[in-house]
Amino acid sequence: WIYITCYRELADAKYLKELRAAVQQNLDNPKANSMLGWLWALYCMDYEKKAKTILDYLQPLEQGSELWMNAMEAIFSTGKYGGTAEVVIKKYGKLMAENGRLWSLVTFHYSRIQNWKKLRRWCASSWQRESNEAWAVYLYSYGLRLIGKWKTAYMVNGFAASLPSDNYYDRIILWQLAESVLIKQKPIDTDLLARIRFNELSSLEQYCYILIMAVYTTDQKGGLDYSAASVIESFKQAKKDYHEIARSNIGGTFNRQIRSYLWRQYNGSLTMRLFWWLRLYMLA
Repeated sequence: WIYITCYRELADAKYLKELRAAVQQNLDNPKANSMLGWLWALYCMDYEKKAKTILDYLQPLEQGSELWMNAMEAIFSTGKYGGTAEVVIKKYGKLMAENGRLWSLVTFHYSRIQNWKKLRRWCASSWQRESNEAWAVYLYSYGLRLIGKWKTAYMVNGFAASLPSDNYYDRIILWQLAESVLIKQKPIDTDLLARIRFNELSSLEQYCYILIMAVYTTDQKGGLDYSAASVIESFKQAKKDYHEIARSNIGGTFNRQIRSYLWRQYNGSLTMRLFWWLRLYMLA
């Protein structure tokens, strides 16, 4: 924060030549703070205006060094430098893929620009690595759900759950819970459910959480016959509050999976099974 704030103040005061010279003179100083790599990249991207220029700016930095790593962080940590990011990936993608932190930042870049095809290709061979960020592995699982690869997505999410927790923790736990119920056919883990902070979920996961709670209500009350009003209300409320998500690819599929699960768990007569099939179908 101190380095970036000083950089911004000097830049705003039009000390651009002095700023550039001060940073450049210290790039080869082994005792220099590695944040200089960040400032060096910022200066290039803020004032050179040509994406390819960053490749020349990166030349003085030893690849893989802390200076170089911080320059990469500057390029990929915000959404301001998308064109530059693409140029850097093309040049240094192989090297970046070998580092968990940089691999994660590239993953975030592809999710930010909604290029899920590139994200899946980028993540496919190296998602299962201990140095990756949990949130980036989660984004890969999301990308897999978009193309209907739900079982693989659950496996990827399970690995994300094994990594140090971050601000995507609640989302990851939500999908662990869904896998436990829908894939492993286990009762809802109340301890896992209690860990989820609803307000920390994305809108998509909030929608899915409400539907999972319909399953929980059914389990607690002893079946659909005893929880019908609550279950129906949960589906209606989810559709009302998250209308766009209910119509989305992932939201619609998850809705169908939950309804199918509830119907398969019902053990009533043939007539009542038919009734519930129709009733649940109308909750789509």
